[in-house]
Amino acid sequence: WSSEAMELEACALTGACCEDLASSFTHCKTLLGINLQENALDHSGLVALFEAMKQQQCTVNLRGLRITDFDKETQEFLMAEKEKNPYLSI
Repeated sequence: WSSEAMELEACALTGACCEDLASSFTHCKTLLGINLQENALDHSGLVALFEAMKQQQCTVNLRGLRITDFDKETQEFLMAEKEKNPYLSI
């Protein structure tokens, strides 16, 4: 599977979907960006995405994540990841 960008804006993705999406990182070596705007993502889903990125050494640009859309725990997690990951757009 090869793709440079995935436009998943407003696709009704949930946190559970993120685990499936994260598993796809092992099969898509040329993925450069994912637009996750306007989806119902949760803390566990985002953690799954970031863990998969670390394990696969991905440099995927996650776009469309608005920090104000998440609870305090997830906001803190995203800010910590943003400091470590220049490819994260919030």
